[in-house]
Amino acid sequence: GTSIRISAFTYESAPSPIMGVLGINGAIVTNNAAVSTAFGNDYGRRQFNRAYTNTFTMRNEGELVLTNKAWVTNGAGAAVFQLRNIPATLAPGLTTNFQVVFTPSNTIAYSAFVVITNNSILNNPFTFNLAGEGVLNEQTITFANPGNQLITNRVGLAATASSGLPVSFEVTSGGGAIADDTNLTFTGVGSVTITASQAGDATYASASTSQTFTVSRVQAGITVGGLTPTYDGTAKPVTVTTDPAGLTVTTNYLSSSGPPVNVGDYLVSVEVQNLHYEGMVLRTQVIAQAAQTLSGFVPTNDSSFFTTNVAMLGVTVSSGLNPGYSLVSGSASLDESTLTFSKAGTVKVKAAQAGNSNYLAAVSLTNATEYGTVYSREAL
Repeated sequence: GTSIRISAFTYESAPSPIMGVLGINGAIVTNNAAVSTAFGNDYGRRQFNRAYTNTFTMRNEGELVLTNKAWVTNGAGAAVFQLRNIPATLAPGLTTNFQVVFTPSNTIAYSAFVVITNNSILNNPFTFNLAGEGVLNEQTITFANPGNQLITNRVGLAATASSGLPVSFEVTSGGGAIADDTNLTFTGVGSVTITASQAGDATYASASTSQTFTVSRVQAGITVGGLTPTYDGTAKPVTVTTDPAGLTVTTNYLSSSGPPVNVGDYLVSVEVQNLHYEGMVLRTQVIAQAAQTLSGFVPTNDSSFFTTNVAMLGVTVSSGLNPGYSLVSGSASLDESTLTFSKAGTVKVKAAQAGNSNYLAAVSLTNATEYGTVYSREAL
């Protein structure tokens, strides 16, 4: 039988069945125990109009067959809890499983209790408390990331809700705008976040999901001209064309304070300034030395002088630079552009311009000017 101790005395009762219940976690659920999600007799928040089944264990810890005479579900929420597989009898030392199915029909909290009348000496009747709350059905939204975009793109947004309800879209950060519910355009560059939402209804809870991507400017084509001019004493700005045409650009002359004038190599940067387009190139502009010519060399060929004369040399230089003169042959002396004669004869001189950093050397007029016969005063 069963031993029962009262004060200092222990009584041995007659053999009896003893009913016990274990929760879903295998722990003992005592008679009339409070509901607990750990035991499983508190179902927590569950989507309504769906069935949720927890399996519990009944055992007979006594020495005689346990007989369950009746089991009734009571309480305000009794209708949403159904018992299954309560055994009519259970032999000593054995266990069996039974189920309680929670089917919330609305979005409210439910409570109930099951009373099991049996022949157990200790737990008769056995009260098994139950609780749970019905909540709106969850839904999920499938919304693929559109991927990184160019600012000139137009994107047709698409998403679906597991509920089958329509999905709406919103720009939650960044430069974007949505027209006609799903047509996405961009107003700026950088990170853009689009949120797809479903507001829910009497059956489904609201749901949303977001996708973030990067919007960039379109790469513009830049063509730089005027990179190989020849020196002429004026500034040499480069020319710029863009694709698409007409984009605003900023041109910086990195090796000079502005468009260069003199011969040399100059680094130039060109950058597009536009909401929708971007681009930057570095180019080297090379200004070449200019050619120069000599003309109008005087005195001209076949000029005649007396030995006592002084001849002033002159030549026109296209660059405006000063010419140089040298005596090629003949009895004369040359002081810069002043030619004096020492005796009669033919005298040849040469005009030249050696050039500088901006001009190439001119083609000299060598042996091209002869001063005829220089006569002595006595000969006349």
